[in-house]
Amino acid sequence: MDTENTMDIYSPLAPSFTNLDDAKRLRSALARSQWTIDSVTELLGTWAHNALLRERPEPAITKVNVARARLVRACEDSIDKTTASIPCDSTSHGESAIAPDYAASAVLTALFMLGQDVSSEELSYALPSISVEDLLTWRLVARTDSGDIRALVDLRPHEVSDEYGTTQWWVASDLGELTTGKPLESHHVLGIGGAGMTLVRLTPREHVSNALDMGCGCGIQTLYLLRHSDHVTATDISQRALDFTAFNVALAGHSDRLTLAHGSLFDPVAGQTFDLVATNPPFVLTPPSVREAGVGLMEYRDAGGPIIPTVIREVGEHLKPGGIAVMLANWEHHSGRTWQDEVNTWVADDCDAWFVEREFSDPIEYATMWLRDGGITPERDRATFSAALNAWIEDHVVRGVDGVGFGMVMIHKIPAISSANPSPWRMQEEILSSGNAPLGEHLTHIIGQHDLIRELTDEDLAQLIPLRANDVTCERHFMPAASEPTVMVLSQGGGFGRKIQATTTMVALIDVSDGELTLGQIAGAMSALMEVDPSAMLQQMCAEARRLVHVGMLSFQE
Repeated sequence: MDTENTMDIYSPLAPSFTNLDDAKRLRSALARSQWTIDSVTELLGTWAHNALLRERPEPAITKVNVARARLVRACEDSIDKTTASIPCDSTSHGESAIAPDYAASAVLTALFMLGQDVSSEELSYALPSISVEDLLTWRLVARTDSGDIRALVDLRPHEVSDEYGTTQWWVASDLGELTTGKPLESHHVLGIGGAGMTLVRLTPREHVSNALDMGCGCGIQTLYLLRHSDHVTATDISQRALDFTAFNVALAGHSDRLTLAHGSLFDPVAGQTFDLVATNPPFVLTPPSVREAGVGLMEYRDAGGPIIPTVIREVGEHLKPGGIAVMLANWEHHSGRTWQDEVNTWVADDCDAWFVEREFSDPIEYATMWLRDGGITPERDRATFSAALNAWIEDHVVRGVDGVGFGMVMIHKIPAISSANPSPWRMQEEILSSGNAPLGEHLTHIIGQHDLIRELTDEDLAQLIPLRANDVTCERHFMPAASEPTVMVLSQGGGFGRKIQATTTMVALIDVSDGELTLGQIAGAMSALMEVDPSAMLQQMCAEARRLVHVGMLSFQE
């Protein structure tokens, strides 16, 4: 495609509907087109789809162009609609099942996901109830000099299936580097990416009264929050991002429960508190010297300085008692001190905090990743890339930065309890295992257990009945000819998929925690069996029970 012409017709304004009826019409038309994640996957096939995920669009372009060519030939040859694989009468397409080769998906995928020009006739086939003029008015497309249609936005299907049901969305964002062939603009609004979906999986999905999406971007977190929140407030420092969120929420049909607010961090919600805060803030740590080397500020990822400490410190002021905030974050590893000690200083005294580091990048990996993310590559501009990379690395060397961790943060506002000065809990972990399972339910379960036992002494804990999680298994490893295991490992199938090396008492506790005996009864039986002091056994078992509660392998019944 002509990338120069693409940028010439790039819309300075985000898409917008004239009214909510227009949003409903487009939503209905997209639903009838059956342009879904499944149809795109079937259309492209496994290898072309995987190549597209690796930002190699050529196989996908070939696949969709083959399907589009069949559509053109079918219409030109006037094939009998009773035998044609692709119906060419656009007026009947909206009432019929999708053609076997996904012609409508091919047109919409080519236009909105691959940056290919399409004809007005193709577009009318794919969306027969929507005119080209409608799409022009909503700033979704523009006409090229040749009269073809070119996308002004990236638009793609997204499906969610959870306890609240199954829903199909179509989410718009700015055109990416893959289709424009140029570095991203400073005000670029990202679409649905890996980081955003990580936050989706981390966010608790219990019903809440009000929720905040701080730094909403294209609005994907807002859309998910609206599924289980009576009302959502979405904020962003970028008006363009707010406009994209407004468009996507209108297209999903939920505008009546949304408030949009423009401003930096918590400024737009001063004095307000929420049950739940979800945020994917601009956490990238770009040194000032890199700016001087020619790298611009990218609003979607950079804040001009480190803001995560500020966000973590202030978020508690905007949580109701018992409220939860979840976010993605970066933190530096400095020579001579641990990252765990440093992040602890960011948390307010009336909040619990849980930091989980999922990845670690050395300075070169980190700098290279984010330079390429912004479209600065050695293939495109070696001089700028080298200058920026050297500036980044020099900054890390001077400040003693050994690398940068990427992970998740959960902040919990301590609920009203009997103690005037409740002791907050702090957890910092390095869990490098990957996984796509939802973590929100796992997180809230552990928070609830911490609240239950927060003020309990060992004597209090001994009166409760422990129950092991149903996804915990035990591996016992024996030396040859040994009668007793030398290593025992407890594994959990859900949550973070943890594996912890266990003691004999810990395994015994897990084995018998079936909801029948109190922890004190279990400790008493173990002390008699092992012929050890009962009070020492109770103390050890309480300590190990608290650890198992922390990892989600054990819970207590009230």
